[in-house]
Parts: sequence; C-alpha cells; structure tokens
Amino acid sequence: MPLRPRPTPTPEQLAKIDAGDWQRAGGGCVCETCGKLYYDHPYFAEPSEFLTILCDGDLVKL
Repeated sequence: MPLRPRPTPTPEQLAKIDAGDWQRAGGGCVCETCGKLYYDHPYFAEPSEFLTILCDGDLVKL
C-alpha cells in the first residue's frame, strides 16, 4: 500500500484536536466529497498520527 501524505496540523486543526472535535469512523467509509475510502485520505504527522483528514476538513480516527 502506498504511503499517505503526513501533513503537520495547522493551528486551527490543533485547536480541533485539543477540543476533541473528531469522530471515530471505519476506514472503509466513502468520502462524500471525493468518493474515495477514508483509508485513502492523509493522516497527520506525530503526535496526532491517529487522526485522518477528510476532504471537508473533518477529522476522524479510523
């Protein structure tokens, strides 16, 4: 499987992470914006590598 990009969270995304503004989801879910699986979306660099970034800006833990 190819590696997904691992961006560093922006200050706005860090605020969402600190506030717990993310959801759990299955990696097999389909993104409503692009039609790809959640598994195919980028996830953050450490220490927030447990969160995936969806096209609409939502954060999910797979």
